[in-house]
Amino acid sequence: MRQDQSKVNQVPTPTDAHRLFTIRISHYCEKARWALERLQVPYREYAYMPLLHMAPLALLNRKFPETADEGFATRFTTPVLVTDAGKRIRDSDKIIEWANERYTDDEQDLYPCADCHELEHRFGAVIGPHARRLAYYWALPSARAGFGLARDNAGRMQAALFCLLFPVIRHVIRNALNINPDSAERSRRLVFQEIDFVNEYLGSSPYLVSDRFTAADLALACMLAPALLVSPAEGYGAVLPNIDQAHPEAAAFARELRATPAGKHAMRMFRNERRA
Repeated sequence: MRQDQSKVNQVPTPTDAHRLFTIRISHYCEKARWALERLQVPYREYAYMPLLHMAPLALLNRKFPETADEGFATRFTTPVLVTDAGKRIRDSDKIIEWANERYTDDEQDLYPCADCHELEHRFGAVIGPHARRLAYYWALPSARAGFGLARDNAGRMQAALFCLLFPVIRHVIRNALNINPDSAERSRRLVFQEIDFVNEYLGSSPYLVSDRFTAADLALACMLAPALLVSPAEGYGAVLPNIDQAHPEAAAFARELRATPAGKHAMRMFRNERRA
C-alpha cells in the first residue's frame, strides 16, 4: 500500500498551531501524533526519514535553545514539539504529558492513576527499542524495502536523497542500534518476555488500567507497532512494510504476536481508539 506523503508539510493549518518534528515511521513519533490528535491539539507535522532529520533538528536546537525537561531524549531524538509559545518539548512521554495537562478534561485524561505512567515508561523502555531493532534488522538488508519506505513516507526530494544515501544510512543505523543476528535474537526474546507480562496483566479487562483507554494502552500499541506491522488501514499514522510483502521472518513474527492477547489488544486499540 502506497501513500503519497509529498505534501505532508503543506497542509493548511492555523498560524498558531504547534509544530511536531518527526521521523515519520517511528513508533515513538506515532505515539505523540496519536495523543495530539486524540486530545484535538492543533499541530503541523514536519516529517523526515531516519538520519535526514538531523540537519533540521540541529537548526531547531539553535533556534530554540531553551527547553523543558527532556527525560532520556538526546539532541537528535524525535519527536520534538515546538509549542505556539516557542517552547521546545522533546520525547514522546513529555509531549503527551504536556498535551494532557493543557488540553484534556477528566473524561479524556490519559493518566487517571500512577500505573499509567509506570506502564507507559516500561513499554517505552523495554518493548520500544527492541521492536525497533527487529524492524530495522529485517528491513535494512533490502535496498528496495528502504526505497519503498522513503517513497511512501517522505516528499520526492527527501525520498531521492534517502535513496542516494541509503548505503551510508544503513551502515550508521546498524552501528548506532547494534543490529546484528545475535542482538536481533535477544530482542526477539525480550519482546516475548514483555508480551507474557502484558498477557498476565490484561486478564479479562478491555483496557490495561481502569475501565477506559489511557496512556498505557496507547504506549503498548505504539511500541508493538513495528513488530506487528500495523498498516495505515489498521490505524498506523505512517507506512510500514506490508505484512504480506515483508521479510518472511518479519511477517511470521508479526502474525505470531498478533495471535497473543497483548497483540490482539494492541491491534484493537489501533482499530477502535486510533481510527476513531
